[in-house]
Amino acid sequence: MPLERWGETRVGALADRNLTTVPEDCDLSEAVRLLLGENAQQLLIVVGSDGEPHGIVTKTYVLRAVRFPHGKE
Repeated sequence: MPLERWGETRVGALADRNLTTVPEDCDLSEAVRLLLGENAQQLLIVVGSDGEPHGIVTKTYVLRAVRFPHGKE
């Protein structure tokens, strides 16, 4: 998109509405499989039992959790 159109373009027009969701109890192996698969999304939307979004998981979050299992960097 040309720079001169940025001021008139809203992020909603660029938003990907085909996001992958996972339940809160999704195991890490499955999340990694989804994040690394062919044509994988860059993030997973974590949803609660009510179907509402509760957060996101990215490859970076997974790598940090594996490297620093207690949240300490």
